[in-house]
Amino acid sequence: AADAEALPLPPETVPPPPQKFIDGCSWAPDPLEEAKRRWATTYHWRLQNDIDGLLTRPQPWYHLIKKCYPHFYSGRSRDGELVYYEKTGYIDLSPAEAAGATLDDLVSHYLFLVEYCWRVLDTSPQGKCVNVIDLKNVKLSFCRGKALEFLKRTSAILQDNYPESCRVLLIVNVPSWFSLIWKIVKVFVNEITLRKIRIANHSDTLKVLNEFIDIDQIPAIYGGTALYGDGGPDDARYSSPLEQQTAAYVDALPAVAAGRAPPPPPRWCPCHGHPPPPPAPAESA
Repeated sequence: AADAEALPLPPETVPPPPQKFIDGCSWAPDPLEEAKRRWATTYHWRLQNDIDGLLTRPQPWYHLIKKCYPHFYSGRSRDGELVYYEKTGYIDLSPAEAAGATLDDLVSHYLFLVEYCWRVLDTSPQGKCVNVIDLKNVKLSFCRGKALEFLKRTSAILQDNYPESCRVLLIVNVPSWFSLIWKIVKVFVNEITLRKIRIANHSDTLKVLNEFIDIDQIPAIYGGTALYGDGGPDDARYSSPLEQQTAAYVDALPAVAAGRAPPPPPRWCPCHGHPPPPPAPAESA
């Protein structure tokens, strides 16, 4: 499974922790030691699950899962961060499950998106993302469905292995009974992340988005002026330049795996990936 439990590694085999891990442990009495501990677990998790190889493996479920699980990157924040949207209330995993996709496949899809974000779309060492979680159409039944289990697993993976990657989490279009589901969800969110969360009902959604994102970068479905196609409800989901770039990348992967196309150039995640050591200098004759 993509989130298999990592086993300890000898300390000498683990590279120094990335700065994001150190920043994310500022609460600890000894931030560096805590960062080393967390990073060692993440480093082995990445080795155990070949996370560094994820971007070169075909993603046969990509397009179907995208239909079942509405999410997309669209535009940038006022400070230049990527903006990720997720329409939680419209998640319907049943078509993917009927086609044979498992929960592990769904989690792997999400991991692919995260790795693509930080190894292709934004490779800056201190890069952060503005995350928008849209709760329009969320029903109380969501609290006991597989969609919630999927979100719990992906949330845990993000907290454990991708620290300091979220600048702010905007939960928008919240229903009137949101406080009930929030009591369930917030127990899976750490204190540092809780301080980054902003919550808005339908009438305040555009206002809260505009605090961080210029109006011309906000998709039309949220009251902004960003249009990529017909301006319909799925406009940004499929037609934003970032989404078209990602889809083209995914569609090229089978040819890469079959040896019919060269692999994409190696990209090393500034937060997690470490390039191989340089070759040893040739011995002089």
